[in-house]
Amino acid sequence: MDYVFVKSTKKGKEGSGSIHARVRTKESCRKYSVGFTITEKEWLNYKDGNYSTTDTIGSIGIKYCLFANILEQIRQELEDAPTYEGTGSIIKSIVETFLNAKPIHKKPKSYKHETYLSQYIAECIEGMADGRILKRKHVGQMSEASISKYQNLLKKIREFEDACGEPLTLEDVNMSFQQEFTNFCKDEGLYPNTIYGYMSLLRVIMKYAFEDKLTKSDRFKRAGFVPSKEVVDQVYLTAEQIQEMLDLDLSSREKILELIDKADIKDEDRLNELKEYITKGNARQIAASRDIFIVGCLTGQRFSDYSRLNKSMFTKIQGIPFIKLIQEKTKKTVYIPIDIRVRQILKQYHGELPQVYISKVSYNIKLIAELLGWTWNPNFDKSRMGKKVGTRFCDMISTHTARRSFATNAYHAGVPIESIMSITGHERESTFRLYLKLEEEEKGIMAARDFEGIIL
Repeated sequence: MDYVFVKSTKKGKEGSGSIHARVRTKESCRKYSVGFTITEKEWLNYKDGNYSTTDTIGSIGIKYCLFANILEQIRQELEDAPTYEGTGSIIKSIVETFLNAKPIHKKPKSYKHETYLSQYIAECIEGMADGRILKRKHVGQMSEASISKYQNLLKKIREFEDACGEPLTLEDVNMSFQQEFTNFCKDEGLYPNTIYGYMSLLRVIMKYAFEDKLTKSDRFKRAGFVPSKEVVDQVYLTAEQIQEMLDLDLSSREKILELIDKADIKDEDRLNELKEYITKGNARQIAASRDIFIVGCLTGQRFSDYSRLNKSMFTKIQGIPFIKLIQEKTKKTVYIPIDIRVRQILKQYHGELPQVYISKVSYNIKLIAELLGWTWNPNFDKSRMGKKVGTRFCDMISTHTARRSFATNAYHAGVPIESIMSITGHERESTFRLYLKLEEEEKGIMAARDFEGIIL
């Protein structure tokens, strides 16, 4: 579906018009009024993204970001199940829900003189879920994954409060709290990057509270409030390994069982576990998981992007074929050169990759790597590894390994960093260089290039 601006024919209203949702099914196409009448200039500002999150649409008295969020929610609802039955009621219900939502930052009666931290975080999460709090950099509703991260923060804050024996207020969030909370997380065995994530999210929460004058505490602005992030040791697949995984015959349950029998797996319990797992349905998902992961290795995108690639994204620029993709996380448009293997995989699935949950893909590609015999120990520093990662190479592979593999292999092949970044969507070269999985000698060579003209 899409939206159309229908100009008014009434005298004196020539510069205004109403917004309609245009819904298409196999049978026909119909338009439904969204209930908003705005000026043509306001509509063009919305269409072109020529506004900030604080700008208001004067004709209807609401912010552009809320207007955009309402239209996006309607779009998602109608595109999931396009139908004419009840469409008008669905649109009306969505609009009323957003317009009648309570302001997020009103103090509840339970607040006396101070605002409790965990209660405030819970309110913010509620606002993120129903669209009252939007993404800071990109107008749009928070994803479920982002909201889940804030829920994990809330859980950890409550655990910390239990350990302290008393609830915390927003005023308590100072550098002393920062030190005590990070030490609490370290004592629980959390890794530096996990703590970094918690404190980054808490800084966002405190910024909301400070802007809405619920607290005078501005310690979150200090550079040391969020601890340093560390580069985590992670594996990547070489070009040869990617091809080896692609060439593996996973065409049937029987073929996969043969691979299990041939694999060097001495643990009888593990063997029985694998054989029990290989049902016909799981066998199909194993093959699909491999294909989805390989597409990621050949395109350099995040799972949320490479798992949804389809033939409709194919385009040509000056006769050169590309995949045109708008990244979900950054909303950035990237153009990806099409590897012939990506074409072949999509053709196998009639132009659209099958839907497999990320957790299933993650488990299945580890299993495939185990069947390929990738069971050696890379001997990484355990303090720089993910908390739940095993010591074998196959256990360290994740859905994100695909993106890292693409970047590293492209760099090894001599592709300029700027060109790789234009595909992966990284904005800063310093961040991207940390992202590359390179040997120490290669890092030294990169550093030497940076010092050209400085050292003799």
